Amino acid sequence: MIVARRVAAAIAVAASLGAAACSAPAPPQQAPAPGAASGEHHHAAAAPGTATAHGQPRGRLVVHADHQLRPVLDRLAASFEEAFPHTDVLVEYGAGHARHLAGGAAVDVLVTGDPAATAGAAAHGASVTVARDPLVLATARTTTGTTAADLLRPGVRVALCATGTSCGDAARLGTGRHRVTVRADGRGAVAAVVTGAADVALVHRTDVVAAGADLRVVDFREGLEHADRYVLTVAAHSRNPVTADAFRALMTSALATRVFSDAGFTAA
Repeated sequence: MIVARRVAAAIAVAASLGAAACSAPAPPQQAPAPGAASGEHHHAAAAPGTATAHGQPRGRLVVHADHQLRPVLDRLAASFEEAFPHTDVLVEYGAGHARHLAGGAAVDVLVTGDPAATAGAAAHGASVTVARDPLVLATARTTTGTTAADLLRPGVRVALCATGTSCGDAARLGTGRHRVTVRADGRGAVAAVVTGAADVALVHRTDVVAAGADLRVVDFREGLEHADRYVLTVAAHSRNPVTADAFRALMTSALATRVFSDAGFTAA
């Protein structure tokens, strides 16, 4: 298969250059289409991972991640398994990562926008920001105005996410002079614009992409300041640190940047 040959070639080149044994193997160069099967949080004990004598990734890798990262991690996990056939990446999506880690959940890698969970992961290596998800203004392409000031002028009907959701911080951006409608989540706020129930939605960029809505997206300073920051941490108690480090290398590669961009995320 072309992708597998490219990955194998990349790994061979890294080896021929005398890469240090502690360095992560070269990440894959191409991701498959979405569709890899992944689960929710189960917290059953995972089989310990192992590595070959040459430090190649091998065995099971347990990754806990936020729901918002599913479009990215489903693709990258499949790409990783294709590059390293002796690995089995189990991605569990959900919330409450800090509580799960405190309860002793078997986790090798954590990828989350929750700072408390990141702090509780007790990193095996330095945590790294892999992507950001800024708040944006989503509006119909026929709407007049091209700036945040235009789109958030008094009287405009604004759709917000409910408090407690990923995009709920939008409520802090000063909408007191607007007619506000609150939706359960980002997709609901986007749908309010699509159906004409609102003129503008304050949502994350990924909400617009996930909804597949043909809307105009406008960036603005406050939205960038309130961007969700997604951080990857290799847990100190990882049972498979070699494979975890290789997965971290993949998540910070040019390939990952493209996959994140496809889902609406911006560069770290």
